[in-house]
Amino acid sequence: MEDARTIFQAAKGDYSFCFDIFTPDDARMIRLKEVIATKLTDPDKNVLILYAEVGSMQRTAQMLGVSKNTLRKNIERIRETIQHELDN
Repeated sequence: MEDARTIFQAAKGDYSFCFDIFTPDDARMIRLKEVIATKLTDPDKNVLILYAEVGSMQRTAQMLGVSKNTLRKNIERIRETIQHELDN
């Protein structure tokens, strides 16, 4: 089973290979970093970072002491916040 980091790296590699435009200076990545830094609360940032590091909803929920469903709802809310800010 692949973890989130491995999946992201593979997707990043595919994106780079297909379009040859994915760079650290990519405007979309810069905007995403800005949104995460300025629009998410510290608890939301911590949940997002922990989930990205652990790569498992079940293990992350256990570490946080919440149900998997609660974590799923929080991640969904965080994603919606990020998407809303990126669309504006």
